[in-house]
Amino acid sequence: MKAMGQRQHRVAEKVRHIVAKALVQREWVAPMDTTLLVVDDVWMSADLKIARVFISGLTTPLDAASVKELNQHAAPLRKHLGRELGTKYTPELELWKS
Repeated sequence: MKAMGQRQHRVAEKVRHIVAKALVQREWVAPMDTTLLVVDDVWMSADLKIARVFISGLTTPLDAASVKELNQHAAPLRKHLGRELGTKYTPELELWKS
């Protein structure tokens, strides 16, 4: 992956904080009620339309099925992100295991 620019870093950091806060509050995600999720990193595309969010489990490691289940809940999280982010476009979320 290409290195991110200053604006990409700034937006990625905002996305990381919003997603982490949503994961802590559990307002949109029901799977894995016992697993504490941590947002490790966010990579933004150059046009700021794709955000790859790298998530890991704090208490138990995530498996492929858990990540797939989290990606099914990406749409409500993207809607929440759009309200909180304040940019012209809301980035498409891709949740990845770190």
